[in-house]
Amino acid sequence: MLRASIDLMGGENAPVAILEAASKFYNIHFIFVGTKEVEPLIGQYEIKSYEFIKAEYILNEGERYGNAELINSSMYISIEQIKNGNADFVLSAGPTGYYMVLAKRVLGTIANLNRPALAAIVPTNNKRGAGSIMLDLGANLTCDVDDLAKFAVMGSALAKFWLNIEKPCVGFVNVGSELGKGPENIKQALDLFQKITNDSRAQFVECHNIMQGECDVVVADGFTGNCLLKFGEGMAKYFKDSLKSVFTSLFSKILGLLLKKKIKNALIDPRKYSGAIFAGINGCVLKTHGGSDATSFESAIEIGAKIGKNKNELLKTIEDDLNACNIDEKNQKNL
Repeated sequence: MLRASIDLMGGENAPVAILEAASKFYNIHFIFVGTKEVEPLIGQYEIKSYEFIKAEYILNEGERYGNAELINSSMYISIEQIKNGNADFVLSAGPTGYYMVLAKRVLGTIANLNRPALAAIVPTNNKRGAGSIMLDLGANLTCDVDDLAKFAVMGSALAKFWLNIEKPCVGFVNVGSELGKGPENIKQALDLFQKITNDSRAQFVECHNIMQGECDVVVADGFTGNCLLKFGEGMAKYFKDSLKSVFTSLFSKILGLLLKKKIKNALIDPRKYSGAIFAGINGCVLKTHGGSDATSFESAIEIGAKIGKNKNELLKTIEDDLNACNIDEKNQKNL
């Protein structure tokens, strides 16, 4: 049975939304980590297989903690289950900064990678219908040439594993598709990536083409990626709310009911794409945003289960691709 380590204390809707989501899975053994106050709540949900580990502290955004508080927090203990071989993946909606730091501290990185990236599938209008992989979504606000090239390598490996694409198209987010446009670090990152791999196609991609599925992998620094992600979520909500306001009269309500299925299929629910992986961490570490509801947590658990089943294969693929590139060494020669 697949094993999932869950930080019960992470997120605005924890632990209720997490437990509600967990109750939908019957083929996963859950390791719930939380304070003693939340343990009685677990029994209120029909969760087939689980155990509970008590934590002393909850990590909150913007607060500072000592080492004793960190190692006794629900987030740290959840991650530790991966290191101890007790879980196949870990999930938290807690503060991203602490999550990244603690994951690196407990599990280390693949191929001595300095800066792991948050990667997730985003909905796109491509023929496969599987979406595209975007990274970084907020783990690294500023990135140099090497960082972006390594993100492209990891994104390409994820696309091969996650989307079953033999030779992914990698797009570096830029203000234009022409090779001469954009900041120097983005132009140099594209050039470096093209020199170090023959397994992927690379190009610049403009923001309005991302949703068209022009690229299988979308690469950006964490600031740009996070802004794109949140803007996309906001637009999805805007269109959903706008449609609701349209169907106000009796006639339009009837029309809305008749078209309900088509409208539902056309609208994007960001919650269905919840769940990002820390690419480059030596373990299957999943993150969902702090405002996640039960639907978002359910989606994140589904992604964790899919990756967790083949985690060793994925980690080896990323490690092999990073080692084969020797980006730091090759970039040094080009200076």
